[in-house]
Parts: sequence; C-alpha cells; structure tokens
Amino acid sequence: MSQLPDAGVNGSAAAAAAVVEDYEVAGLKRRLVDMVYGTDFGFRALTETRAEVLELVTRLEASNPTLVPTGAAETLDGNWVLV
Repeated sequence: MSQLPDAGVNGSAAAAAAVVEDYEVAGLKRRLVDMVYGTDFGFRALTETRAEVLELVTRLEASNPTLVPTGAAETLDGNWVLV
C-alpha cells in the first residue's frame, strides 16, 4: 500500500491536499478504465456497470479545476488520440 506524504514533510497542508486529490483522481481514472474494459465500448455493459461508470465520470468532472472546460479553448488545443 502506498503512503501519502505528510503535510509537515511537504511544509504545506495545501500541497499535501493536492497530492491526496491527485491520488484520488488517479484512483477514479483507474476504476473507470477497469469498469469499461471488456464492454465493447459500453455496448455490452450491464445496467449496473453503466450506472457506476456514470458515477465515476461525474466525480471526475467535479474534480476538474477548469470550471467551464468547453469554454476554455486553450485547454483543448493539442493532438488528441482516441485509443
């Protein structure tokens, strides 16, 4: 099991909170990938799986620091690859 840094070690409670948040977001992303694996892009997903995926996506959207991502065109620039 990994350990999260202590706020005293980082010297800042805000820095420690950011690390915890990054750790939680990474866990949500990992769970999302695990949930959709083998569902044929969702076409073969059970109702329960679809509901859990929707919950994970909602939680990830809430953690986005950009309040209106579609209105921030500069964050959408780049080369996108669909896998």
